[in-house]
Amino acid sequence: MKFDMHVHSSHSADGHAAPRQILKQARRLGLDGLCIADHNTIAGSLEARKIASEFKLIVVSGMEISSSGGHILAYGISEGIPRDLDPAETRDRIHSQGGMAVVPHPYRFWSGLGEEATLALKPDAVETVNAHSTVRENMLAGKLAKRMGLPRTAGSDSHELTSFGRAYTIMPDASSEEDMLKAIRTGKTKARGQSRKTTTALKDRTVSVAMWVGRGFKRM
Repeated sequence: MKFDMHVHSSHSADGHAAPRQILKQARRLGLDGLCIADHNTIAGSLEARKIASEFKLIVVSGMEISSSGGHILAYGISEGIPRDLDPAETRDRIHSQGGMAVVPHPYRFWSGLGEEATLALKPDAVETVNAHSTVRENMLAGKLAKRMGLPRTAGSDSHELTSFGRAYTIMPDASSEEDMLKAIRTGKTKARGQSRKTTTALKDRTVSVAMWVGRGFKRM
């Protein structure tokens, strides 16, 4: 089964597609499920879960949290978690809800946790294929997951429908959010998909970094 575990909807300040549009596209692409992980809000994820049965998809509740050290994905939570907390506190709040803390794009310098902080955090998994990361960044993330002995996930990190589904997590048959999270926790997943071409990355990241500077070096 194929799941895009890192998608942004219009509930993110930089997202463009409504949850319903994303679910429709998931069916067109032949995906079995996904996680809408909007920046610092669980609203898009909860909206998607309410209509998931219409599309016969499994939707994991989640969000992408801007901790004080970098972004952390939360899977399987029911309530939002505040931004700007210490990474360890962010992880602990995720765990207090029975969720999973996953480090996305650890080597993205303006929003990733970085290698040292990821090692110190001891998350539940590492996102090793992100369609908006370069080949090198994804390769380093894979090596880091191997070094730490952690499960791997993958997601498109899409903010628009055109890039949705370009990276995905493969896992055994699942019929619920619980099944999906169990597959990740037990290391029964494979990370697959595309990386971003260096030329495209340079163009897009010039814009992203400019926005980051414009926010006073505050993460999305």
